Amino acid sequence: MKRSAPPLNSLTIPTGWTPDQALVVLELLDTLRQAVWDCYGEHLLETRCDRSSRRSKKRSHKRDGRINSSESFDQTQSEHPNVPEVDDDEIPF
Repeated sequence: MKRSAPPLNSLTIPTGWTPDQALVVLELLDTLRQAVWDCYGEHLLETRCDRSSRRSKKRSHKRDGRINSSESFDQTQSEHPNVPEVDDDEIPF
């Protein structure tokens, strides 16, 4: 089952926080991010790699309809087997 975060425009941040309160929230988020990474980091990397592979196949197929996307993917993987293709703006951490 695919789950996604709510759209950013649906999140409302209170405007009455003090700078100290805002800092506490940021520190909580940093701590939460680290805890999730410590527990799930390896799985997150595998999932990111899998998603990237699927996107690469789709992009390859769109660029040239004559190329079988799985053949193009196999060729890319043989040239760089341990390097997943990931857009920088897609990395959440």
